[in-house]
Amino acid sequence: MAKGKRRLMVFIAGVVLVAAGLGIYTKMQLKQNKEPVNGLYNWNSVETEEDLENIFQVMERVPIGELYQYYREEELQELGPRDMITRLTEKKAAVWYVTGAPEWGIDETGEEIRRAVSMAALYNRMVPEDARLAGIQLDVEPYLTDKWDEDKQEVMELWYKALRRGKTLAEMYDVPFMICIPRWLDAVNKEIFEKMLRDCCDEVAIMNYDRRDESEGIKPEMELAHKYHRRVICISELTQPGRHGLTEDNTYYHAGLKELHESWRKLTDDYPHNDLHFAYHHIEPLKEILDRTP
Repeated sequence: MAKGKRRLMVFIAGVVLVAAGLGIYTKMQLKQNKEPVNGLYNWNSVETEEDLENIFQVMERVPIGELYQYYREEELQELGPRDMITRLTEKKAAVWYVTGAPEWGIDETGEEIRRAVSMAALYNRMVPEDARLAGIQLDVEPYLTDKWDEDKQEVMELWYKALRRGKTLAEMYDVPFMICIPRWLDAVNKEIFEKMLRDCCDEVAIMNYDRRDESEGIKPEMELAHKYHRRVICISELTQPGRHGLTEDNTYYHAGLKELHESWRKLTDDYPHNDLHFAYHHIEPLKEILDRTP
């Protein structure tokens, strides 16, 4: 047995023992809001009061009910997010743990995904209720690997198997499990994509990064999400054109928040039967847009 797999099994066993010793897992639930919840991605570490104040300043300008926050594994091991999440809970904002790497999606054992789920579960057992993560969002993009160019269909199969194993473990620990996907994935293999929504998530975040047909472009995803009762997070790109290959067709950096919010209103009207929410990607360009907005 590989050393990495032995470490994972020992780690998961430790989580099980903690659960057995402390009783049934308290389910990680989102804070229930009567108003629609908008989310915000943050890829920056939050280690100082200034880092946290940056988030609060944005929340004063735009309503934010969920923060999709990247954490390093060692931060969770050291219970580093505890104070940050407590402060955000006071402001009625839930915090999701965002993690992942392209290579995770081509390992059918789902080893790294299961490790991340175990880490989130153990963290939540070690902190007070108001410091707990709302769940885990897997930002796994195997279409960025060389293997995708070699055999897209095989990668889709591997991706499904990896996510399914992660979801199975998440169910064991009552960890809400969200997957992040591009809006074109159904065109590669609709059958496997449908199985992903059916078997591999409680919620789905869609990177809806083409302003030319935002509504029609996610129709297959919305139909399947409705069929399987999955909450949908429609993510809108705000990064400046020219970065990461983005063009004006992909991002609202220059179009501004008024046009973005109008788009969100239209999407809500177009999909009245979906549990549809929205998210800004991400905090840095959002701050830039807010700074130039009267």
